[in-house]
Amino acid sequence: MLHMFYKHLQRFLKLKNCRDQALKQYFLSNYPSAYTLIENVSFLVVDLETTGLSPSDSEIASIGWVIQDGGVVRLNSAEHHLVKVKQGVGQSAVFHQIHDDDLLKAESIKTIMYRFLHVAAGKVLVFHNATLDMAFIDTYFLKSHGMKLYSVVVDTLQLEKRKFDNANQVIEDGALRLFASRKRYGLPDYPAHDALVDAIATAELFAAQLNYRGANTRLSEIL
Repeated sequence: MLHMFYKHLQRFLKLKNCRDQALKQYFLSNYPSAYTLIENVSFLVVDLETTGLSPSDSEIASIGWVIQDGGVVRLNSAEHHLVKVKQGVGQSAVFHQIHDDDLLKAESIKTIMYRFLHVAAGKVLVFHNATLDMAFIDTYFLKSHGMKLYSVVVDTLQLEKRKFDNANQVIEDGALRLFASRKRYGLPDYPAHDALVDAIATAELFAAQLNYRGANTRLSEIL
């Protein structure tokens, strides 16, 4: 609960210095409280593909997202955006199969992030390994607007880690990766390293995790 209070407070404090209307609307949106039942929370499940692992010298090459609410993955809400990069994708193309030629007609990061703000307003963000992806998103907004998003975030990787910890089980190498986590719930294999496919795969994993927890789970319990 303190986590959510801190996020709400930081957004409130940043409002007086926020001149960008899209970012201001994001801060002002009606976010759920810590006590809200998860069935009443709207989540935006997000995945990024990047040109490297460090947001200080790498860029977002693509972003995918899908809305999940009421335990349902809303496939009609899914979006996938290629991002125009400044320095080329380099060796990262080996992993995500996005090449410089694919990005010639891609949208600017500014255009895509404004779209992201619009869709994400009022929603709790979900990632698999949120620390990395949020670092890229927050780095962009720090450079462009001088402030982070102070988003409320759920990390499906950390939810899996808690299951292992609570059961006093050893976590083997790779056991927390997305495909391995999905396998434990009987979910099918999907091709990795496509932002939209990975966002949908994460949303399905998240739905399975919520089902495992059962009814009457509150938002604070999964943060």
